[in-house]
Amino acid sequence: EARPLETDRVLLSIWTIAGQPLRALEAGHRMLSACDSDPGVRIEVLLELADAMITAGRWDDAESYLETLRSAAGLGRPDAARRDVAAAEVALARNDKAAAVEFASAALAEARENGLAEVTCRALWVIGRAERGRTTDVARAAFEEAYECASRSALPVFRVKSLQELGTIDMLETLGTARFEEARREALAAGAISMVAMVDLQLAAAYSARGQAGLTLQATVPAEQNRC
Repeated sequence: EARPLETDRVLLSIWTIAGQPLRALEAGHRMLSACDSDPGVRIEVLLELADAMITAGRWDDAESYLETLRSAAGLGRPDAARRDVAAAEVALARNDKAAAVEFASAALAEARENGLAEVTCRALWVIGRAERGRTTDVARAAFEEAYECASRSALPVFRVKSLQELGTIDMLETLGTARFEEARREALAAGAISMVAMVDLQLAAAYSARGQAGLTLQATVPAEQNRC
């Protein structure tokens, strides 16, 4: 019996968020086989698959889907913004900061104009990460804007990620941990256990740099438990 298209659409989104690329590919390819006559669905699937590969760190596979999207007919401006922010993330992962900022800036302009909060946050994260090693003021401003956007748009996971990025700047400048601690509380409230584990590791690094062995151990143990 054929699986309903909407079921695979939900599964594709779930596996993308969960960082399960093989399962995302299965759902996505089933949809591509079933939706040849619907360019809108095809574009949505290709965007989701690119995101799934990015989440899994499979940069070549992500680039392959992005290349297909560059020649796709019927790509609207919101879809182009999603494509560009994905391209920015791939470029940053390959340490091509100039290309990353160029793609992210294009995505950000379209996202702001079209009210795409998630794309706005992702673009700002890329800009902030690219600039963090050069000028922390620019990076901080980008991460703060992402945090404000996520707050306005009720995107708790995006708020947590923005707090994490702000926390990295605090750690670099003052070894402060207030943003990391806030991020941990919000991640717990959102039920984002994998993010709690990541924040615990960041807290452990900060406590270790401050010579606080007891707090380092306290942060490391739950991080390992949450990763299991």
